[in-house]
Amino acid sequence: MQLKLEKRNAFYQRLKSRITEIDLLRGIVVIIMMLDHVAYDFGYNLPSIFYNFPNKYQFTIELANFSRKFWNWQVRVNVRYFILMIFLLLTGISCSFSRNNLKRGIKLMIVALFISVVTYVFGKIIQNRQVTIIFGILHCIALSIILIAGLELLLQKVPNNEWIYLALGLVMVVVGAVILFIYPKIQFGFYGDEPFIPLLLKSMVGILETGSDCYSLLFYGGQIFIGVFIGKRFYKDKKSLFFKGEYKNNLITFIGRHSLFFYISHQVVFLIVFSIILLCFGFTFNI
Repeated sequence: MQLKLEKRNAFYQRLKSRITEIDLLRGIVVIIMMLDHVAYDFGYNLPSIFYNFPNKYQFTIELANFSRKFWNWQVRVNVRYFILMIFLLLTGISCSFSRNNLKRGIKLMIVALFISVVTYVFGKIIQNRQVTIIFGILHCIALSIILIAGLELLLQKVPNNEWIYLALGLVMVVVGAVILFIYPKIQFGFYGDEPFIPLLLKSMVGILETGSDCYSLLFYGGQIFIGVFIGKRFYKDKKSLFFKGEYKNNLITFIGRHSLFFYISHQVVFLIVFSIILLCFGFTFNI
């Protein structure tokens, strides 16, 4: 009983040290991302996994067509940039609170590399090489956090060093935007036609789009650096700016506290659940 009480007290102490609006916003963003990925599953993933998905029932035809139209809808594309920007800024703010960004970055990079291996194998199974993730959002975030950890060591004795993060972040975003939106884009589905290292570097810079998930370190990583500036500048005391009193503990802030787990696991869970349901309705795998 005493041990349970101590664990409960420790849990509430950890909650008191968290900032409500950060977890709340992060939870909302992750929920929107998960719903967005449902559309991608029904529009692209499930039709690749089940060969008779697009034409077995009328409702699956309509569902796949609607999902593809929604996924390619320009409004959704533009809103997605905004949602992702909030997520990356929040990631940077969290980095400004962390005591060991190097450890966080390395752990996340291991997860990202594992996902690369899994998507490569999965692409082989369904004979769709474009699902392979070479430098996705998790790779981008992990490498950004590792770079931030190195920058922390260099700037630890520099006063008002948050402005350096802002300057670097703005330069990265501007250069990345020029490459992403002005440079002639080359769609590239798989790394089999080119040596891996040059292709990886081009993906990081944003010259090439590789695989099903590709995010430029410059454009997207720069937003994380700007988030570090926001955290260091406006959350020096690590206290909520908008919520008075105790931390607001609810479902959304719970998802926000565990955003990485939900972001990494939701696609696997969704695909497993959707696949079980479709198998029950007589669909067959595309193997």
